Amino acid sequence: MKFPASVRIPIPVPGARPDPTFTTEEAIIMRGLVAGQTDKEIRNNLRLPANSFHRLMRDLREKTGTDTNLSLTIWAQRRMKNCDQRMNTRDRYERPVSIHKVA
Repeated sequence: MKFPASVRIPIPVPGARPDPTFTTEEAIIMRGLVAGQTDKEIRNNLRLPANSFHRLMRDLREKTGTDTNLSLTIWAQRRMKNCDQRMNTRDRYERPVSIHKVA
């Protein structure tokens, strides 16, 4: 099949993977890992039982191609360096704190 010269066809690179798509829970776990939270803190924030949390961690390791939780954390830190981490930040809809006091 011939393609016109203006159409570019992506050539797969061996060993390269596109960034995976995460579910909401997985994204929250990744943000928690980047923020330095422990597994127990993340579980408590999500109100997840231990077996569900470990299943999500296994799924995250499979999606990212990592072997251990440490390598998953390093992967997340490298990818989410400039992303919105949403940890310990004010809500954007919250009323702003006034700098000047009104007498």
